[in-house]
Amino acid sequence: VQSFMRGWLCRRKWKTIVQDYICSPHAESMRKRNQIVFTMVEAETEYVHQLYILVNGFLRPLRMAASSKKPPISHDDVSSIFLNSETIMFLHEIFHQGLKARLANWPTLVLADLFDILLPMLNIYQEFVRNHQYSLQVLANCKQNRDFDKLLKQYEANPACEGRMLETFLTYPMFQ
Repeated sequence: VQSFMRGWLCRRKWKTIVQDYICSPHAESMRKRNQIVFTMVEAETEYVHQLYILVNGFLRPLRMAASSKKPPISHDDVSSIFLNSETIMFLHEIFHQGLKARLANWPTLVLADLFDILLPMLNIYQEFVRNHQYSLQVLANCKQNRDFDKLLKQYEANPACEGRMLETFLTYPMFQ
């Protein structure tokens, strides 16, 4: 009976300790931190996926088309439309891999050095943002070419695009 009572008292004490911690400000801040980190990883995963579609579904095929005998688009136009897209994708793939690697060390989580890598690359984003309006103008001019428009509609019909147009994919880095 004495052993049973000690066990019961011990379990009751631990239950009180755990309940007190769950209601503590520290536990609340940890829940908020976890939610922020998981949301950030989820958003970065989705963003890298969208960039992958932009680069592999549009940029690279259009580069190949520009190298054909009768190109529907010039290399200069491809470069103008997709300025830095591949670099941005590469940068965010590294950032995403870093986030996933940090989650392996959960709950110890330090992200500052990942942002230290990302921050110096802001000039790439600035260039993309400054060029965005021009790239949309170049794209609109290229769409007047029937061969290019037909080719672009083929790329946009890819199930990975989920019915979205190239212009939509070009705006994702603007939101990021």
